[in-house]
Amino acid sequence: MKCLCCGTIHSPESGDNCTNCNFYLGSGADSAYKNQIARLIDMVAAGELTLEQFSESLAHMSRILDDMHKAALSWEEYLPSDLPDVVKNVVMKPVNVMREGIDAFGEAIELLGMYVVDPDEEHLVKGMTAANKAHNIMVNSNELAGFALREIKSQMPEGTAPTDEQLMQMISQQ
Repeated sequence: MKCLCCGTIHSPESGDNCTNCNFYLGSGADSAYKNQIARLIDMVAAGELTLEQFSESLAHMSRILDDMHKAALSWEEYLPSDLPDVVKNVVMKPVNVMREGIDAFGEAIELLGMYVVDPDEEHLVKGMTAANKAHNIMVNSNELAGFALREIKSQMPEGTAPTDEQLMQMISQQ
């Protein structure tokens, strides 16, 4: 997890606040990036965050999106070439939805960035709406990924499918 306010990287065990700037990261579902964005919007609207600081926060989110985009593009490289097309399609469906979510977050960052140039609250409203949409798309990609993993495991001969823990470890190494 990255603090959008200052860009510091935190482990899930780090606590609810950034160890560098004390920005409230949240816990559990409250730590989702859309919620961090909402808190930053509230802070800039209340004058607790300068436009320059807000712009830097958006740049932190943009770098996160770049990293996520690179990871999403590399998924196809890890698929065995002899994998049947039907299995590839099942695996790539959640990845493609994730790419859609990354693009939607990018649109949200662009809309919010307009506030830095033209401090009209309409930009914040539109940007937050887009961030909520992006978050929902990302949640859908996670649900699809779970379905895809279960579907692939069900197609494998008994005793050959990796455990859920092994699958999660494989995914985290990507």
